[in-house]
Amino acid sequence: MLKYVYGKDIGAFYWKDRAKQVLDAAVKYGFTELKSFAEAWHVKNLQNNFTKDNVVDELLYADGKSCPLLKKFAMDFINEHGVEVIKSASYEKLVKSHQLCVEVMEAGFASNNKRKPDE
Repeated sequence: MLKYVYGKDIGAFYWKDRAKQVLDAAVKYGFTELKSFAEAWHVKNLQNNFTKDNVVDELLYADGKSCPLLKKFAMDFINEHGVEVIKSASYEKLVKSHQLCVEVMEAGFASNNKRKPDE
């Protein structure tokens, strides 16, 4: 965080393990540019590590921290792997957040409409 504040370059090796920690700090202290950068790195780190078991936690985190990129990525994953997510233990957490359930469904409907041409 101090490297960012003092204008120093933060190398890619740093982001691999610390993107979420930096994201938390950026939200706490109101560093919006750093928040966006850390969110992008966090999503990049998750691309091959999203699972039916962690996606709901990441969606709830994204919603709570106002991270639109992470939120979209998580909702897309849920819509692509819906059956597996519904069967997971973490699904109950999603059900408790009615507004997020609606947003996930709306995103799924929107993506289905983009895939299928109107007849």
